[in-house]
Amino acid sequence: MSMKHFSIPAFAAALIATWGMGASAAGLATEDIRRDGVVRAVEQVTPSVVNIATKTAERLAVTPVYDWYFGELLGRKLTRIPEQRSAGSGVIIDADGWVLTNVHVVESALGERDEIWVRLWDGSRELRAKAIFGIPGTDVALLKLQSKPGEKFTPVKLAADNDIILGETVLALGNPLGLGSSVSKGILSAKPRRADPTGTELDNADWIQTDAAINPGNSGGPLVNLKGELIGLNVAMARGGQGIGFAVPAKRVAAALAEFFSPEAMAQRWMGLRFQKAPDGGFSISDVHPGSPAANAGVKEGDKLEMIDGRAPENVIDAATKLSESKGEVSLKLLRAGKSVTASFSSMPLAAVLTNKLGAELVPIDDALSKQTGLAPGSGLMVTSVERGGPAEASGIRAGCLVQGFNNSKVKDMLGAAALLWSAKPGDVVKVAYTRFTRRGGLLLSQDSESDLEIR
Repeated sequence: MSMKHFSIPAFAAALIATWGMGASAAGLATEDIRRDGVVRAVEQVTPSVVNIATKTAERLAVTPVYDWYFGELLGRKLTRIPEQRSAGSGVIIDADGWVLTNVHVVESALGERDEIWVRLWDGSRELRAKAIFGIPGTDVALLKLQSKPGEKFTPVKLAADNDIILGETVLALGNPLGLGSSVSKGILSAKPRRADPTGTELDNADWIQTDAAINPGNSGGPLVNLKGELIGLNVAMARGGQGIGFAVPAKRVAAALAEFFSPEAMAQRWMGLRFQKAPDGGFSISDVHPGSPAANAGVKEGDKLEMIDGRAPENVIDAATKLSESKGEVSLKLLRAGKSVTASFSSMPLAAVLTNKLGAELVPIDDALSKQTGLAPGSGLMVTSVERGGPAEASGIRAGCLVQGFNNSKVKDMLGAAALLWSAKPGDVVKVAYTRFTRRGGLLLSQDSESDLEIR
């Protein structure tokens, strides 16, 4: 058998060259090999993640009193509910301290005496937060940190709508089981699907699925891709399942933000338009409500929003603020098919919208009204007056009734009620669920009713 021979000088030269290449590569490798895409994404997103703790004050609630022998409801009595605490997660979406979380994380702490505390990612301090808006159907809520004037925070970047890849690596960040900042890794197991792991009714249950661990306390935290972009808001694990977690997709989060940062939500005034960030960095009109002030002024879906009262908006929140500040007539400069268009119109108070359509004045159950009536805040809208001969009176609604919903959808505030009714046209019939109250001695008697109401 013949063997190939290498000369000692040639072998030594090759070995030295190899060592030289290794040494050169080592010199160029200035980054720790452990800092891969996952670590970089975590480092980018972690400053935006917060832990949320709520404390509800002791309160009174109305509970039913039954005659069990005859099977009749005798009335309701006041019951004392003790202080309660809960924990969850959230993510900062704007440098001024706006935070997203799940509705179910904070919905029990919306009273004036309740508390919401937010702990920053590094545990350095805790800040009080105020719940601003929430959409129960999508389980997305917006908080505002009560920080010092001018203080800035690190926001997460929102991924583009539907920019998700089946099987891509995703990271769930949050505060599982109250343990503090935590990260779990998995893949995007399924694109938006209709599921409801929490057992509650959801309006837009197009959730994305992942096998990244989402435990109690992770709710409201971000689900991100390897670019550090928010692709979803963690919600829950499937009951009875393993490795099946769900998150509200970025598309639904963006839609919720459009509702939150709207004149209706921010200033309780109806304009009837929604806008979103356009791919080129500007803003475009994403929706126009039929019959609204904006629609009557000629605003169309797809118009590019360039100026509000002569000022160019800097971001979504700035645009919403400029619109909300316009209590009278607002002037918009729009770009449509390459041509400049101007639209001017006046907004309407939400209360006036409801009164015009229903023929009744409604007010939300706030803490003050809750103390007077014993009804829980957010349990509906109290009717304070009814127009004689109006639609509400014709349907059997009277002053003192509690309106709980329209067309099988519950309402908790003026915005929710207006959202269900502002597109209703004269002559449309809606089904109203309401409760009548009468007092008999120390008992508050109630009767739940439902009737058709013809919109005016």
